[in-house]
Amino acid sequence: MKRANLSVCMIVKNESSNLEALLPQVKKFADEIVIVDTGSTDSTKEVARRYTSRVFDFKWKDDFSAARNYGLSLARGDYFLWLDADDRVPDESVVAINRLKGYFDGKKCFYFVLKDIRTVRDRAVPYAYLKQIRCAPLLKEIRFQGRIHENFMSSLREAGCIPVSTNIEIEHYGYDNPELLRKKIRRNLRILLLEKPYRREDISYIFLLAMTYESMGMFKDAYNELLSYLRTHFVKVVKQYSGLLFEFYVLLAELARGKGDKNYALRWLIKGLACGREDKGALYRIGKLWEWLGHFDRALECFAKMSSASLKIDTMPVLAPPERGEWFLRLAYCWWELGTLKEYEACFVKALNEGISEVDAYIWLANHAFVLGRIETAEKILCDAVEKGCGSGRIYALFGNILSLKRDHSRAEFFLSRALKAEPDSLDVKLAIAWHYLRIGKIYEAQRAFEELDVKGEYDLDILVGKLVSAFLSGKDFFKLLEKDGTKTSEDFMKELILKLQAEGKFYLVPYVNFIKRNLFKVFSGDHRISN
Repeated sequence: MKRANLSVCMIVKNESSNLEALLPQVKKFADEIVIVDTGSTDSTKEVARRYTSRVFDFKWKDDFSAARNYGLSLARGDYFLWLDADDRVPDESVVAINRLKGYFDGKKCFYFVLKDIRTVRDRAVPYAYLKQIRCAPLLKEIRFQGRIHENFMSSLREAGCIPVSTNIEIEHYGYDNPELLRKKIRRNLRILLLEKPYRREDISYIFLLAMTYESMGMFKDAYNELLSYLRTHFVKVVKQYSGLLFEFYVLLAELARGKGDKNYALRWLIKGLACGREDKGALYRIGKLWEWLGHFDRALECFAKMSSASLKIDTMPVLAPPERGEWFLRLAYCWWELGTLKEYEACFVKALNEGISEVDAYIWLANHAFVLGRIETAEKILCDAVEKGCGSGRIYALFGNILSLKRDHSRAEFFLSRALKAEPDSLDVKLAIAWHYLRIGKIYEAQRAFEELDVKGEYDLDILVGKLVSAFLSGKDFFKLLEKDGTKTSEDFMKELILKLQAEGKFYLVPYVNFIKRNLFKVFSGDHRISN
């Protein structure tokens, strides 16, 4: 019997470094590699040709399916497996794919597990899981559809292919860089909107559009798209897609949370609960909603159930559950809010036993309270840390920042001075002091402090907003900061910045940008176009 051959098909653009990492893995299981380049200006094609002679050019036309289908038309195997340049194939998956070839019969197609990887505190951790058909027979009638988030499900059904689930994992690193992620999301939205006249009846399209809006912080747009579809197609959803009702309801609740609407968040959450989903991912999402709504007993119940629940991976993205250390901290936080300190301390100790330092545990708990808008809780947690002798520059800096927000400036300065003495080179400390200067009206000191903080990482937006506010109030170098972004107008810049802040969950910075927006056009007249 003739051995079945596997063609690996990819579309790429300016992916030389990613190909250097991926193609050595692909060579271990691919019988053929077909790479379609859509307009690279770096060394992508040169790198690709070191691993395969089958490298082709395709003129990009805002259509991922067209590019992928061109690659399929050139492939010569019995089956194809599609990959992106920012995918990675772990060693165990390489072995499994080679074994999978023994099941290539021209009728089966295969689901893989896509694991979205993000870097958190210099560690690569799973962010979400998704089940995707990645491998199928190479037949003329099997082709991708959709300009973006392309898939070939309808053509697989028409060809009579039988989908088979596997445990083969593909790791995806395409969303790990925040700035690159924002560019991708803007591109995705632009292409999705091009398809709207043709796909407004497509339930998968509506979810993709809503989730893209959500990832940009455009919660109102996402909410309206999802709600409009549900109202118009409710009977169809119940009859044909009943399994997606939970996704509809809980996503609507999460979007209401993004809009700050607790009444509608609760309404949709209750409808979601009626769907009876209790897998690990569902419990995690529900628990976080109950937390935000202030129902810590119900949040605790959900988080506790996660320990024995299974992780259900489906064709909709599933958030990865927290690692055990963070999971124990979530339990500890709920117990704190419920006033059960014995259980709080037990969970706190369990988090430490998972490798989380005492300082990091207190900072996580206080920041979590801050994000939930519970400033008093954050202050009490930090008081507990200091009273128990867990003083560090980062603890003192966060305490000072919380007190500064409460306008308790004398105590804020006391803890900030202790922070500076303990850790004079700490970014957290310097950032807290810069924001305190701004809040007490020491504008020039704040501007100088923010200018000294030029880093790339999780605090970029905190520093940028601080720079903007201090420059605006001092009347110095404000428009120069906007020029660096390359945005056409100051109004465009502010709108884009607010979306970035919302997308990264930095809601506490939005009022500062809104302050500039409200006052900018009172002070300056005209359009204020910014030169590129």
